[in-house]
Amino acid sequence: MLRMVIHDNSVKQKKSFRGEAKQFNQHDRILNSLLKQ
Repeated sequence: MLRMVIHDNSVKQKKSFRGEAKQFNQHDRILNSLLKQ
């Protein structure tokens, strides 16, 4: 039971981390396009 909870939390953390990384990449692209102008 406890193992399932721990596993679920780690999966959620990975998903949220991926989401943050995606957002960061988008910000990076926006910054790059602004710098190129």
